Amino acid sequence: MPLVRFADPLVPIAQSERFYEALMRNGEDAEYYILDGGSHGTGEFYQSNIMERVTAFLDRLSRGE
Repeated sequence: MPLVRFADPLVPIAQSERFYEALMRNGEDAEYYILDGGSHGTGEFYQSNIMERVTAFLDRLSRGE
């Protein structure tokens, strides 16, 4: 589940896009979100709406759905 910041100074957005596309090509369950603002791993990644998405995704995977 790539969660990226549009202008991340450490991980270029193109790298995350290629990762997501490779997952999809190989039939893997994946979601991709681009966040505005912040920097690599900053508070924007820990907003309640983002954490809810991550939790729902991991719950779905753990149930094998």
